[in-house]
Amino acid sequence: MVFDILSELESYENSFPEIRNVIDIMDRSLPYEKGEGTYSCPENDRVTYSVNEILTSDKGISFNVEANHSALIITLEGEQVVSSNDVDKVFILSEGRFLLLNEGVWRMAMTPNLPAQIKYCIFNW
Repeated sequence: MVFDILSELESYENSFPEIRNVIDIMDRSLPYEKGEGTYSCPENDRVTYSVNEILTSDKGISFNVEANHSALIITLEGEQVVSSNDVDKVFILSEGRFLLLNEGVWRMAMTPNLPAQIKYCIFNW
């Protein structure tokens, strides 16, 4: 698990080679320009990403990261809380930050304050 700022994303490339694909996609601003949906990385068919817009809530939405997989979340607009399902780990994910998650059950799109519209993308590999 890694929680950091986007400008440091490149420093994790040696540990997670797929991050090079994430950087290339983000450099082309594709998640900002695309509408909601799931997309493939043209350079690596193992890497997919989804762009979503949602209203945050106090319960958020649950999602799983399967064994031997990773999920990298980037909030494009707004702010959200992401936590492990047991609330053992809690992160406030705002614009300019990313969260790289490993296997487990997680909750996202929770509100740190009042419900608000957010746009985020999740890279999976």
